[in-house]
Amino acid sequence: MKLSMSMVQWYLRDYMQKAHIQNDSLSIQGLRFLSGNMPRMHADFMYLGEASDYISDKRYDQAYIIVHRENYILFFQADFEDLLNGLLAAFDFYGTWEHEMAHASAFGLSLQKILDLSHEVLYNPVTVMDLEGNIVALNSLDVPEDDLYWRYKQENGQEHPAIFSNQWFTPEGAPVRELSRTPQLVQNVQQGQPPLIMMYLFQDEEPVAVFYILIANRDLLTMDMQLAGEISKYLIFSEEFFKRNVRLRSTEKLMQEFLDCRMEHGAEGESAAEKLQKSVGDGQWRLALLRHISRKDLIFSKSMLRMLKNETKVPCIFYRDDILLLIPESRQAEILEFLDRQIPSDSLFLAMSMPTTDFFSLPLRYEQTVFTVGQAADRPGVHKCEAFAFPYIKEQISQMLSAAKFRHPAFAILEEYDRTHHTLLRESLSVFLNHKCSILDTAKAMYVHRNTIKYRIARIQELTGISFEDEQELQYLCLSDWLL
Repeated sequence: MKLSMSMVQWYLRDYMQKAHIQNDSLSIQGLRFLSGNMPRMHADFMYLGEASDYISDKRYDQAYIIVHRENYILFFQADFEDLLNGLLAAFDFYGTWEHEMAHASAFGLSLQKILDLSHEVLYNPVTVMDLEGNIVALNSLDVPEDDLYWRYKQENGQEHPAIFSNQWFTPEGAPVRELSRTPQLVQNVQQGQPPLIMMYLFQDEEPVAVFYILIANRDLLTMDMQLAGEISKYLIFSEEFFKRNVRLRSTEKLMQEFLDCRMEHGAEGESAAEKLQKSVGDGQWRLALLRHISRKDLIFSKSMLRMLKNETKVPCIFYRDDILLLIPESRQAEILEFLDRQIPSDSLFLAMSMPTTDFFSLPLRYEQTVFTVGQAADRPGVHKCEAFAFPYIKEQISQMLSAAKFRHPAFAILEEYDRTHHTLLRESLSVFLNHKCSILDTAKAMYVHRNTIKYRIARIQELTGISFEDEQELQYLCLSDWLL
């Protein structure tokens, strides 16, 4: 792990020291020795040596110094070997901590366990809450006793309402209108209390939670600002982000779980459906499959997916080599207009499912979009499943009847007879039914003599016992033939 001078200063805080640190960053990856005739210093290393080799001030002749870029820390009344061992121990300490954090996230440990590990280097209280204000995990060590807001969330499991209703400001008084994926300092809503380092935790480019640090020990502000970004990289791989807490999973992750039939009915499933419903608003929505007819590359797909997320704010996902998005019925015209601006009309292809409000039916809606793709045959335009309702219903009933073996038994008898005797009775019956049981029209369609058709129909009746005079049986035969 790369260190900063602020981290080194804190780790060696038991030494008598004087520091000059500005524009500090996590960029130190090793230690070298300082000498008076050194031509230049490498920006990725800090240098240890006698202060007289760096500063021409006799007051520091008996001091040692570590230097990194324009920053330095002076150590007084220190033993050189002891100081060297302390610096090496700092690398070992933070490196071991980084390894423990990586191990915890790789094995998907709980958010609370990872947060507790972070306290080994932060020394300030930390919290993770979802975007609705529910506290997911917190570490309350070193919280000021008079912090009423912290006490409220400990007792209620939720953030204090003032956090959401009050305007946020920087310590300098500038309004904070939005958080981001990088740490920023926010003035505490409780007057006189320490500021907060706040940032979003993202999943699939979507903010799903807030991570913040209460700067109870203000001496650690610079170091905690640096470490907050590092810690956030591990928090998003905790168990809650992938399994236990729906609110910490992105809409993209939830869409995929519904599409893959991994979301079951129950408390978790209902909570996931509720989150997706909020993302599309009230009312019905459609699942849509978006393609660019002449562009099949990932560059287009990924860039279009990013634009859809940023511009339309609708849930969307890259799924089985296609872009899928949820289009609210109330915003359909707006989103189609956006797509028209992004993709030429002769290249825009959008297949849409039938409308619904049931997120558990997403696998069915995906089947509808795929069916619509097949029917539209890559013709440019916006294609809705209901435009192909008749063939779609036929396919659905056909699958059901075939699976349940509901078709008329005559077809199975004729198919077996044709295989054994190399005849065309099954085909002849189909053509006969399609031509309203007309011997003459069937003969013309099959390019045979009408007596041949007469013989075949008689043979069909002899083998199967069917009657074309029975209206119900005739309808059953026609339906079975149409579906199959």
